[in-house]
Amino acid sequence: VELDPKRTSLYFNLGDMMVKLGRPLESIAYYEQFLHLFPSYKEAKQIRDKIAEYKKLAAQEQAALEKSAQ
Repeated sequence: VELDPKRTSLYFNLGDMMVKLGRPLESIAYYEQFLHLFPSYKEAKQIRDKIAEYKKLAAQEQAALEKSAQ
């Protein structure tokens, strides 16, 4: 990515790798960068849906942490 930051497939693949490693929250930034560079991707809606799902998961995890800290 550092050598060729506009190579969109790298961001998509890194997002997928984070999900496969069980780290979906870390995939968000990669998917967002991919869509920024390639907004016309044929499956962009599905990726936006994944991002929304992972952001919702992050909010739920944060709420659970805050609740357990009380």
